[in-house]
Amino acid sequence: MKPVLAATGKALKKYWYLILLIVLVDIGFLYGFGKTYAIIFQELTIHLNAINDLLQQSVGTFTQTSDPSALNIGIDAFNEELNVVYRGILKILGNLFAFWFVSQGIIWTILHRMIGTKIRWPFVGRFAATTVVGFLLFVGILAGGVYLSFKTFSAQIPLIGQNGINILVAIASFIFLYLLFAAYAVCDQQKFFRKWGSALKKRRVMLSFVFLIAIIAILYEALLRIGAGSVPWAFAFGIFIILPVLAVLRLLFLETIKE
Repeated sequence: MKPVLAATGKALKKYWYLILLIVLVDIGFLYGFGKTYAIIFQELTIHLNAINDLLQQSVGTFTQTSDPSALNIGIDAFNEELNVVYRGILKILGNLFAFWFVSQGIIWTILHRMIGTKIRWPFVGRFAATTVVGFLLFVGILAGGVYLSFKTFSAQIPLIGQNGINILVAIASFIFLYLLFAAYAVCDQQKFFRKWGSALKKRRVMLSFVFLIAIIAILYEALLRIGAGSVPWAFAFGIFIILPVLAVLRLLFLETIKE
Protein backbone atom coordinates (compact mmCIF):
# COMPACT_ATOMS: atom_id res chain seq x y z
CA MET A 1 0.00 0.00 0.00
CA LYS A 2 2.93 2.33 0.68
CA PRO A 3 3.95 2.51 -3.01
CA VAL A 4 0.37 3.44 -3.92
CA LEU A 5 0.25 6.18 -1.28
CA ALA A 6 3.66 7.46 -2.38
CA ALA A 7 2.60 7.52 -6.05
CA THR A 8 -0.66 9.27 -5.17
CA GLY A 9 1.16 11.86 -3.08
CA LYS A 10 3.65 12.46 -5.91
CA ALA A 11 0.85 12.97 -8.43
CA LEU A 12 -0.96 15.35 -6.06
CA LYS A 13 2.19 17.37 -5.45
CA LYS A 14 2.87 17.71 -9.18
CA TYR A 15 -0.71 18.16 -10.41
CA TRP A 16 -2.57 19.65 -7.42
CA TYR A 17 -4.27 22.17 -9.70
CA LEU A 18 -5.88 19.32 -11.67
CA ILE A 19 -7.68 18.22 -8.50
CA LEU A 20 -9.23 21.68 -8.42
CA LEU A 21 -10.28 21.21 -12.05
CA ILE A 22 -11.91 17.88 -11.18
CA VAL A 23 -13.81 19.58 -8.36
CA LEU A 24 -15.03 22.24 -10.79
CA VAL A 25 -16.21 19.55 -13.21
CA ASP A 26 -18.07 17.78 -10.39
CA ILE A 27 -19.70 21.07 -9.43
CA GLY A 28 -20.67 21.61 -13.06
CA PHE A 29 -22.25 18.15 -13.18
CA LEU A 30 -24.21 18.66 -9.96
CA TYR A 31 -25.38 22.13 -10.92
CA GLY A 32 -26.14 21.36 -14.58
CA PHE A 33 -28.05 18.15 -13.98
CA GLY A 34 -29.69 19.50 -10.82
CA LYS A 35 -30.97 22.55 -12.69
CA THR A 36 -32.21 20.44 -15.60
CA TYR A 37 -33.88 17.94 -13.27
CA ALA A 38 -35.63 20.73 -11.36
CA ILE A 39 -37.04 22.22 -14.58
CA ILE A 40 -38.29 18.87 -15.91
CA PHE A 41 -39.71 17.77 -12.56
CA GLN A 42 -41.53 21.09 -12.16
CA GLU A 43 -43.26 20.39 -15.47
CA LEU A 44 -44.05 16.81 -14.41
CA THR A 45 -45.61 17.98 -11.15
CA ILE A 46 -48.55 19.43 -13.11
CA HIS A 47 -49.22 16.08 -14.78
CA LEU A 48 -48.68 14.11 -11.56
CA ASN A 49 -51.28 16.30 -9.86
CA ALA A 50 -53.65 15.73 -12.79
CA ILE A 51 -53.20 11.95 -12.43
CA ASN A 52 -53.91 12.21 -8.70
CA ASP A 53 -57.08 14.23 -9.37
CA LEU A 54 -58.32 11.70 -11.92
CA LEU A 55 -57.71 8.82 -9.52
CA GLN A 56 -59.52 10.58 -6.68
CA GLN A 57 -62.44 11.35 -8.98
CA SER A 58 -62.74 7.74 -10.12
CA VAL A 59 -62.38 6.25 -6.65
CA GLY A 60 -64.78 8.81 -5.19
CA THR A 61 -67.45 7.99 -7.76
CA PHE A 62 -66.94 4.25 -7.21
CA THR A 63 -67.28 4.72 -3.44
CA GLN A 64 -70.57 6.56 -3.86
CA THR A 65 -72.14 4.32 -6.54
CA SER A 66 -70.35 0.95 -6.06
CA ASP A 67 -70.32 0.80 -9.86
CA PRO A 68 -67.05 -0.82 -11.11
CA SER A 69 -67.33 1.10 -14.38
CA ALA A 70 -66.77 4.29 -12.40
CA LEU A 71 -63.12 3.31 -12.12
CA ASN A 72 -62.81 3.89 -15.87
CA ILE A 73 -63.78 7.55 -15.56
CA GLY A 74 -61.24 9.66 -17.43
CA ILE A 75 -59.19 6.60 -18.46
CA ASP A 76 -58.13 8.24 -21.73
CA ALA A 77 -57.05 11.41 -19.97
CA PHE A 78 -55.27 9.29 -17.34
CA ASN A 79 -53.30 7.38 -19.99
CA GLU A 80 -52.40 10.61 -21.75
CA GLU A 81 -51.07 12.16 -18.55
CA LEU A 82 -49.21 8.94 -17.73
CA ASN A 83 -47.52 8.98 -21.14
CA VAL A 84 -46.36 12.53 -20.49
CA VAL A 85 -44.86 11.40 -17.17
CA TYR A 86 -43.09 8.48 -18.88
CA ARG A 87 -41.60 10.84 -21.45
CA GLY A 88 -40.50 13.17 -18.65
CA ILE A 89 -38.73 10.31 -16.86
CA LEU A 90 -36.96 9.35 -20.09
CA LYS A 91 -35.94 12.99 -20.53
CA ILE A 92 -34.47 13.04 -17.02
CA LEU A 93 -32.54 9.82 -17.65
CA GLY A 94 -31.31 11.11 -21.00
CA ASN A 95 -30.00 14.30 -19.42
CA LEU A 96 -28.40 12.32 -16.60
CA PHE A 97 -26.58 10.17 -19.14
CA ALA A 98 -25.38 13.21 -21.12
CA PHE A 99 -24.11 15.09 -18.04
CA TRP A 100 -22.50 11.94 -16.60
CA PHE A 101 -20.82 11.02 -19.89
CA VAL A 102 -19.26 14.46 -20.37
CA SER A 103 -18.26 15.09 -16.76
CA GLN A 104 -16.86 11.62 -16.04
CA GLY A 105 -15.10 11.57 -19.40
CA ILE A 106 -13.27 14.76 -18.46
CA ILE A 107 -12.56 13.60 -14.90
CA TRP A 108 -11.17 10.17 -15.77
CA THR A 109 -9.11 11.65 -18.59
CA ILE A 110 -7.57 14.06 -16.06
CA LEU A 111 -6.97 11.26 -13.54
CA HIS A 112 -5.24 9.11 -16.16
CA ARG A 113 -3.11 12.05 -17.25
CA MET A 114 -2.10 12.62 -13.62
CA ILE A 115 -0.54 9.14 -13.44
CA GLY A 116 1.15 9.48 -16.84
CA THR A 117 -1.29 7.65 -19.12
CA LYS A 118 -1.20 8.74 -22.76
CA ILE A 119 -4.78 9.29 -23.87
CA ARG A 120 -5.55 7.97 -27.35
CA TRP A 121 -8.77 7.47 -29.33
CA PRO A 122 -9.21 3.80 -28.27
CA PHE A 123 -9.47 5.11 -24.68
CA VAL A 124 -12.39 7.31 -25.74
CA GLY A 125 -14.13 4.38 -27.44
CA ARG A 126 -13.74 2.08 -24.46
CA PHE A 127 -14.89 4.79 -22.08
CA ALA A 128 -17.97 5.47 -24.20
CA ALA A 129 -18.89 1.77 -24.44
CA THR A 130 -18.33 1.30 -20.71
CA THR A 131 -20.53 4.30 -19.89
CA VAL A 132 -23.38 3.14 -22.14
CA VAL A 133 -23.39 -0.38 -20.68
CA GLY A 134 -22.98 0.98 -17.16
CA PHE A 135 -25.88 3.38 -17.59
CA LEU A 136 -28.15 0.59 -18.81
CA LEU A 137 -27.22 -1.44 -15.71
CA PHE A 138 -27.90 1.60 -13.54
CA VAL A 139 -31.36 2.03 -15.07
CA GLY A 140 -31.93 -1.70 -14.54
CA ILE A 141 -31.11 -1.36 -10.83
CA LEU A 142 -33.48 1.59 -10.49
CA ALA A 143 -36.26 -0.20 -12.36
CA GLY A 144 -35.73 -3.35 -10.30
CA GLY A 145 -35.97 -1.38 -7.05
CA VAL A 146 -39.16 0.38 -8.15
CA TYR A 147 -40.69 -2.92 -9.33
CA LEU A 148 -39.93 -4.68 -6.05
CA SER A 149 -41.32 -1.72 -4.08
CA PHE A 150 -44.53 -1.82 -6.12
CA LYS A 151 -44.89 -5.58 -5.67
CA THR A 152 -44.29 -5.23 -1.94
CA PHE A 153 -46.86 -2.44 -1.65
CA SER A 154 -49.52 -4.34 -3.59
CA ALA A 155 -48.93 -7.79 -2.07
CA GLN A 156 -51.03 -8.94 0.88
CA ILE A 157 -48.08 -10.82 2.37
CA PRO A 158 -44.86 -9.36 0.91
CA LEU A 159 -41.86 -11.68 0.74
CA ILE A 160 -39.49 -8.82 1.45
CA GLY A 161 -40.06 -5.50 3.17
CA GLN A 162 -38.98 -2.05 1.98
CA ASN A 163 -35.90 -2.15 4.20
CA GLY A 164 -34.87 -5.40 2.54
CA ILE A 165 -35.37 -3.84 -0.88
CA ASN A 166 -33.24 -0.85 0.12
CA ILE A 167 -30.45 -3.20 1.22
CA LEU A 168 -30.62 -5.13 -2.06
CA VAL A 169 -30.48 -1.90 -4.08
CA ALA A 170 -27.53 -0.67 -1.98
CA ILE A 171 -25.62 -3.92 -2.55
CA ALA A 172 -26.38 -3.86 -6.28
CA SER A 173 -25.27 -0.21 -6.46
CA PHE A 174 -22.01 -1.00 -4.64
CA ILE A 175 -21.19 -3.84 -7.05
CA PHE A 176 -22.18 -1.69 -10.02
CA LEU A 177 -19.94 1.22 -8.99
CA TYR A 178 -17.05 -1.14 -8.27
CA LEU A 179 -17.28 -2.69 -11.72
CA LEU A 180 -17.69 0.73 -13.36
CA PHE A 181 -14.78 2.43 -11.60
CA ALA A 182 -12.50 -0.54 -12.30
CA ALA A 183 -13.50 -0.42 -15.98
CA TYR A 184 -12.81 3.33 -16.15
CA ALA A 185 -9.41 2.69 -14.60
CA VAL A 186 -8.32 0.28 -17.38
CA CYS A 187 -9.87 2.05 -20.39
CA ASP A 188 -6.35 2.81 -21.61
CA GLN A 189 -5.47 -0.90 -21.91
CA GLN A 190 -5.64 -2.72 -25.26
CA LYS A 191 -6.52 -6.01 -23.57
CA PHE A 192 -9.38 -4.30 -21.78
CA PHE A 193 -11.41 -7.28 -20.55
CA ARG A 194 -8.34 -9.21 -19.40
CA LYS A 195 -6.99 -6.21 -17.48
CA TRP A 196 -10.43 -5.48 -16.06
CA GLY A 197 -10.87 -9.06 -14.84
CA SER A 198 -7.37 -9.09 -13.39
CA ALA A 199 -8.00 -5.83 -11.52
CA LEU A 200 -11.25 -7.10 -10.03
CA LYS A 201 -9.49 -10.17 -8.63
CA LYS A 202 -6.94 -8.13 -6.67
CA ARG A 203 -7.74 -7.88 -2.99
CA ARG A 204 -6.11 -4.49 -2.61
CA VAL A 205 -8.35 -3.06 -5.35
CA MET A 206 -11.49 -4.19 -3.53
CA LEU A 207 -10.15 -2.86 -0.21
CA SER A 208 -9.32 0.46 -1.87
CA PHE A 209 -12.87 0.76 -3.20
CA VAL A 210 -14.39 -0.19 0.15
CA PHE A 211 -12.22 2.49 1.75
CA LEU A 212 -13.45 5.00 -0.85
CA ILE A 213 -17.11 4.20 -0.21
CA ALA A 214 -16.63 4.19 3.58
CA ILE A 215 -15.04 7.65 3.59
CA ILE A 216 -17.73 9.07 1.32
CA ALA A 217 -20.44 7.51 3.52
CA ILE A 218 -18.91 9.10 6.63
CA LEU A 219 -18.63 12.49 4.93
CA TYR A 220 -22.20 12.22 3.63
CA GLU A 221 -23.48 11.50 7.14
CA ALA A 222 -21.54 14.53 8.37
CA LEU A 223 -23.08 16.59 5.56
CA LEU A 224 -26.59 15.62 6.66
CA ARG A 225 -25.86 16.56 10.26
CA ILE A 226 -24.36 19.89 9.25
CA GLY A 227 -27.26 20.52 6.87
CA ALA A 228 -29.74 20.00 9.70
CA GLY A 229 -28.22 23.02 11.43
CA SER A 230 -27.09 25.22 8.56
CA VAL A 231 -27.62 24.78 4.83
CA PRO A 232 -24.86 27.27 3.82
CA TRP A 233 -22.33 25.43 6.01
CA ALA A 234 -23.43 22.11 4.51
CA PHE A 235 -23.00 23.57 1.02
CA ALA A 236 -19.49 24.76 1.89
CA PHE A 237 -18.64 21.38 3.45
CA GLY A 238 -19.70 19.60 0.27
CA ILE A 239 -17.75 21.92 -2.04
CA PHE A 240 -14.54 22.32 -0.03
CA ILE A 241 -14.31 18.94 1.72
CA ILE A 242 -16.37 16.19 0.06
CA LEU A 243 -15.61 16.94 -3.59
CA PRO A 244 -11.82 17.33 -3.15
CA VAL A 245 -11.69 14.17 -1.03
CA LEU A 246 -13.70 12.30 -3.68
CA ALA A 247 -11.26 13.45 -6.35
CA VAL A 248 -8.26 12.26 -4.32
CA LEU A 249 -9.91 8.93 -3.50
CA ARG A 250 -10.55 8.26 -7.21
CA LEU A 251 -6.91 9.00 -7.90
CA LEU A 252 -5.91 6.61 -5.10
CA PHE A 253 -8.18 3.91 -6.55
CA LEU A 254 -6.65 4.39 -9.99
CA GLU A 255 -3.12 4.18 -8.59
CA THR A 256 -4.09 1.01 -6.72
CA ILE A 257 -5.17 -0.69 -9.95
CA LYS A 258 -2.08 0.51 -11.87
CA GLU A 259 0.36 -0.55 -9.14
